[in-house]
Amino acid sequence: MRLTGYPVSVTSEQFLQDFLYREIPISRHMELQVVEASPQIVRLRFGLEANLNHCSTAFGGSISTASILAAFSIVSLTVAEQKPAALVVVRSNEIEYLHPVDSDFEAIAISPRPEEWNRFHSMLARKGKGRIRIQSQVETNGIVCARLSGVFVAIREPGQRADPLLDS
Repeated sequence: MRLTGYPVSVTSEQFLQDFLYREIPISRHMELQVVEASPQIVRLRFGLEANLNHCSTAFGGSISTASILAAFSIVSLTVAEQKPAALVVVRSNEIEYLHPVDSDFEAIAISPRPEEWNRFHSMLARKGKGRIRIQSQVETNGIVCARLSGVFVAIREPGQRADPLLDS
């Protein structure tokens, strides 16, 4: 996948990692590595050492942040390919911790159904704000250790007009 407006040589994985390091500095401290990045799936890897708690397992806050970053990234990559430009923020989330994370781990988000994206894009075009629920999970050694459900909002940047076809 290539992102519009970026050099052909820049992969979506490079783009996303650079974006997260620049815009969300904690991602660098968590030793985030983008393994896979597209509007369909985001897979982020994190080193255990940078995310340890007092029990020698991953800190719950790191697991939550990793899950949010994966879900946020799906929305951000989708919005990056669309017009008008928009900023993405997390509105709310719930996380369930299922098992301790005792080694390097991955946070994975998979795109919701097309009809959910259609509703999101329609709201963004009409109202300048779109909202969508994204699911993500944290895995280590093939075991799902945490599940997150979050609502993310894209807000059209100031000065960006709504879709002119819908304005008439």
